[in-house]
Amino acid sequence: MQQFAAAQPKFQGGAVAALSRFIAAPGTFTLTVRSTAENGIGVFDLVADSESPMLVLDRVDLEATAQ
Repeated sequence: MQQFAAAQPKFQGGAVAALSRFIAAPGTFTLTVRSTAENGIGVFDLVADSESPMLVLDRVDLEATAQ
């Protein structure tokens, strides 16, 4: 998981740390995904990203917590 996070800057924040805590001690894991665009993500954007789903990460901000 750490290797994957190293290759993707969006995961280098708290998302991977929260997921690791959750795996070590399962409880509640919350993942919040917000569009970086004011109008959200359109269906055409998702279709364009379907060839490489990781591209959608350029369109969102991630926040994760584990309790």
